[in-house]
Amino acid sequence: MASRVKGIKASSLVISVVTIGILLSLNQYLVLFWLGCGGPIFSVNYSNETPLRTTASALGYNVGALANAPFAFPPCDLSGLKVLLIWVHFEGNVGDEMETTPLLQFLRHCNAHVSAQLSDWREEMIHPRTARAVSLVDTILLPADALTNTSHYDVTISSPGPHASFATDIVFGTSLIHLNIGHINPDIKLAVLREPLSYRMLLESEKLPLSARTFMSADLSFSFPASKAGMDYWRMYYSNRGFADKILVFSRANNFGPGLGVDVVADDSGEMRFQLKIAEGTIQTLRLDEIVVASSSSIEDTHHFQNLKQLVAKNYIHRKDNVTSPVLLLAMCEQVEQLWALVSMSRMVYTDRYHPGVAARIFDVPMQTVAFSKQSVKLDGLMMLSNWSAVEMRDSDREAFGLLEGVLRDIHTAKKGIT
Repeated sequence: MASRVKGIKASSLVISVVTIGILLSLNQYLVLFWLGCGGPIFSVNYSNETPLRTTASALGYNVGALANAPFAFPPCDLSGLKVLLIWVHFEGNVGDEMETTPLLQFLRHCNAHVSAQLSDWREEMIHPRTARAVSLVDTILLPADALTNTSHYDVTISSPGPHASFATDIVFGTSLIHLNIGHINPDIKLAVLREPLSYRMLLESEKLPLSARTFMSADLSFSFPASKAGMDYWRMYYSNRGFADKILVFSRANNFGPGLGVDVVADDSGEMRFQLKIAEGTIQTLRLDEIVVASSSSIEDTHHFQNLKQLVAKNYIHRKDNVTSPVLLLAMCEQVEQLWALVSMSRMVYTDRYHPGVAARIFDVPMQTVAFSKQSVKLDGLMMLSNWSAVEMRDSDREAFGLLEGVLRDIHTAKKGIT
C-alpha cells in the first residue's frame, strides 16, 4: 500500500483496512472518525510528531467527490471556554475568509465564546463581504483592546494566515515569513503549520519548548463550507461570458511590471502577450485570447486591473494596422464561491497569490506559482504539496482540528476543575 511522508519528522505509521472499516494504528492514535457514505477513515496523532499518510488514490476514493463533500466536525462541547483569536482578517480578502471561516465554524460548533481581535493591516476595517465570518464570533476587539486583557481569556489562538504570533497558547493554520518569530510563550501548547516549508523552518529553529505539539496540515481552506447554490451561479455566470476552459492568471499589483513576476510585452508583430516568470527563471508567454486575468483581493488590485485594461487597449490603438483590441477577460473575485467556480472551470492556473493556488488544489486543476519574492515561503510551500491529493489535504485538516479539540478540551477540563 502506497504511503507518503507528511512533514519533516514522522515516527507513526497508519495502516487502513478499508474493506471492513477498521483502522489498525501504531503509536499514540487517540481519535478515529468514519465519515460515512464511502468517506475515508483517518486518525489523529495526539503527539509531537507528524504521521505517515496513506494516499487516497491507493484506497480507491473518488478524489473529486470527496474534495467537495460536506465537512463534519467531531462532537465537541467547550461551553464556557473563553477564546481570544488574535490578528483576525475581516478586511474582505477572499483568501482570508477561506482560511479563517473553518476555524470560526469549529469554535462555534464547540460552543466556545470567541472574541476576535482585528488585524491592524487596513486600519481595523471590517468589510461587508466578511459578514459570513463575522457572524461566527461573539465579540470584536480592536488591536489595542486585547494587549493588556489576555488574562480575561482561557486560551489565546493566533489566527490562520502568514503572521503567526507564538506568544499565544496555540498557533493554528499559519505560514512563517521568516525565522524571526518574536516572543514565544513558554507554555505554548500547539503549533499547526499549513505547508511543509514553514513547518521545516519551525522544526529546524528548535525555538519551541519541548512540551509544544507541532503538526503540519494543509491550508484550512480545504474545510471551507462553500455554498453549492453560489458555486452553481458563478459557474453559469462565467460560462455565459466565455470564461470557461481558459488559462487563469492571478496577478497582484505589487508583482507586475518589467523584471517582476507578471508583465505585458509585445512580440515582433506588435501582438500583446502576458509574460510570466516561473520558478528558476523560466518564462511563460501567453496570448490574451487564451487567458483570464484574475485577483482574489480587490483591496490591492482594483486600480491594477483598471490600469491593465487601459495598457492593453492603448497598445492596440497605436498599432499601425489599427486592429481591434482583443477582449482582455478580467475577473475580480469578491466571494469564495466566485473564486472557486472560476478556478474549477479553468484548464490551468498561474498565480502569485497563495489562496488561488489552494483553490486549484481543491479542484485538482493544474497549477503553477509565479515568482514573487515577498511571498516565496508560502508559495514554495504550496508547490511542495503537489503530490498530495485534495482528499489527503482535507483529511489533514480534520486531523489538525482533532488536535485542536484535544488541547482545548484539556484547557476546558482544567478550568472546570479550578472553578
